[in-house]
Amino acid sequence: MDGVERLIQRPKDSEKQKMNYSGKKKRHTTKNLVITDKEGKQVLYLSETVAGSIHDKKLFDQQQFAFPKKGIKLLGDLAFKGIDLDNVTFIVPIKKHKGIELPDFMKEANRKLASIRVRVEHAICGIKRLRILKDIFRLRREGALDRVMKIGAGLHNFRSRRRRLVNT
Repeated sequence: MDGVERLIQRPKDSEKQKMNYSGKKKRHTTKNLVITDKEGKQVLYLSETVAGSIHDKKLFDQQQFAFPKKGIKLLGDLAFKGIDLDNVTFIVPIKKHKGIELPDFMKEANRKLASIRVRVEHAICGIKRLRILKDIFRLRREGALDRVMKIGAGLHNFRSRRRRLVNT
C-alpha cells in the first residue's frame, strides 16, 4: 500500500491552493491510495482522488475498509504507522530514533521489507506510464482527475495480465 501524488496546475482560488499544496512535494498535487497484490502486478484498489495536502494515513482512515477475512497482511511505509485494524496485520519499517543506532537484525528486516514494498512503487510507475499522469495535469473538467487515474490503473492491470499470458 502506498500513496501516489500527481502534479496539478496551480489553482487560481486561494482556498483550493491551500487544499492542494503538498508540503512534501512543495507543489500543488492531488493524491490517491494504491493497494497492489504481493507481486505488484495488479492494482487491487485505487482510492478516489483527493487534495495533495491530505496525509496518507488520514486518507486510509477515510476509506473505511472492510477486509473480507482474517490473516491479511498489508505492507506500508512509515506514513501508515499506527494503523490498527481487527483482522489485518499491518507491517511497517522499524524507525530509527535520534541518537540511537539500529541493530543489524533490524536493519536487515527493514531491507527485506523494502525489497517487497518496492513492488508497489513499480506498479505506481506502471500506472504513470501515461504521460498525462506524470506531467502537470492541466485538464480542469469535473471528474477528469479520477477518470484518468482509473484509466492508468486499468491499462497497467491489462499490460501485466497480458505479459503473464504471453510468458506462459
